[in-house]
Amino acid sequence: MSQTSQIPEACQKSEAHQGDAVFTTHVGLPDGSRHLLQAPAGWRLMEVLRDYGLPVIAECGGACSCATCHVRIQAEGQTPLIPPTDEELGRLDQLFDADDCSRLSCQILTGPQTDGLVLCLNADSVRPKDMASQIDGRGGQRESLVGV
Repeated sequence: MSQTSQIPEACQKSEAHQGDAVFTTHVGLPDGSRHLLQAPAGWRLMEVLRDYGLPVIAECGGACSCATCHVRIQAEGQTPLIPPTDEELGRLDQLFDADDCSRLSCQILTGPQTDGLVLCLNADSVRPKDMASQIDGRGGQRESLVGV
């Protein structure tokens, strides 16, 4: 399992500022690589994926309007995830390969429910290698939380 050696600086600042515990999520990619991601409570899991440099498309930037941050939950964390909203379920219904394990990572907030959570980024939500890594869903440059 490949492990990210460094928590993004923005996550470190949040932890120090808020005194939050750090929660670890296990992420698999379609290429078979595995990653351990750490973040304090309250972050959108989609943003944590981006900040660790994982190739999630996430076109809408977390607005639950595109379904390009599709993940499959393989094992629950310390506590169960909050069930998906009707809006999230509607987006998932638009995907041909969504199933009962599917979620949108932009709708999952980090916390005890993501500590130990095991998920895979679905192939339909992996950014192509030739796509610019810092472009947001609105066509502009995305402000990175890493190295800030």
